[in-house]
Amino acid sequence: MPVAHLELGKQNLGENKTSVIFFLGSHTSDSVKIFKEYVEKNTPNIIVLEHPDNEKFNRMIEGKITVAEYMKVEGRNYLSSDSSRRKFEFLREMHKRGVRIETLTSESLAGGNASLKLSKDAAFEELSSSLQNGDFNRAVRSCLNFLEIFGVEAKLRDQWRAQEIAEKVRSGEWKGNILIEAGAIHTQAKNILIDELKGMDNVNVSSVYSFREIASRVFKGSISEVYPPGDELIRIHTYEATKRTSVDEEKEKLLGARSIIHFLMTKSLASEVGVETEYTATKLVNQLSYGECETLFNKVQKMDQESAYKFVEDYLRKKDKK
Repeated sequence: MPVAHLELGKQNLGENKTSVIFFLGSHTSDSVKIFKEYVEKNTPNIIVLEHPDNEKFNRMIEGKITVAEYMKVEGRNYLSSDSSRRKFEFLREMHKRGVRIETLTSESLAGGNASLKLSKDAAFEELSSSLQNGDFNRAVRSCLNFLEIFGVEAKLRDQWRAQEIAEKVRSGEWKGNILIEAGAIHTQAKNILIDELKGMDNVNVSSVYSFREIASRVFKGSISEVYPPGDELIRIHTYEATKRTSVDEEKEKLLGARSIIHFLMTKSLASEVGVETEYTATKLVNQLSYGECETLFNKVQKMDQESAYKFVEDYLRKKDKK
């Protein structure tokens, strides 16, 4: 690894200081663009990806197979093949410059939990069926069930990820300026890692919310973090439920209903939409009651994404004028 890059990777750090920064984003084109800009500006010497550990991935990063060959052979269901391709190409370039590109064994463990996968797949099939059949209340129940299972997986992933990172930092295998890629809902991983590394005064753990500027523009103010209703439900099941005896059922049902309308407005599980569009949709559905969600569902269920978005937007505009 080039000495010059190692020095850049430790800029603003003492000789024995280590900085671990969680880059909270998503697997979208918007996030890839911001990720690239952040890496270029802050020059980490280690980038840890939210990606399963496997030999083919390492061969692709090292240039032994092409990005296209990896994505074809690996057969992963990438949310956006274009943004994944551009991210992988960028990471290969950073590897050439001397940046270590790392993955975590825990990512493979979490994704390979057969029992959770079966439960999640069954819950998603039930959700898809209820949406196609136009059964709103069943769709809400299915959505809550699916996101609760997703939350269990997210909690496991955060615990295992933080523990694995802590082990590598404590051993000295990872040091310097370390950037951890993580989905925006995985804020708890940072807190777990802070606890794991308690007493190590030479290590600083922090996070960067990659969409803060977009969120502030959409919500017209200083915003720390924004979560669409589905992501907020995952966070509730992952973290809030551990702080109290039960989850607020009415709040949960309302978020489930809003999640259904948000999904129909963005089709975020089927195709990639811009983060600004996703956040604007979040701002709109957060104004809806459960009953309004049910009424709108019956209207927009068969519409395409663009038509559904416009219908909800027009509904709220007319409501504001009353």
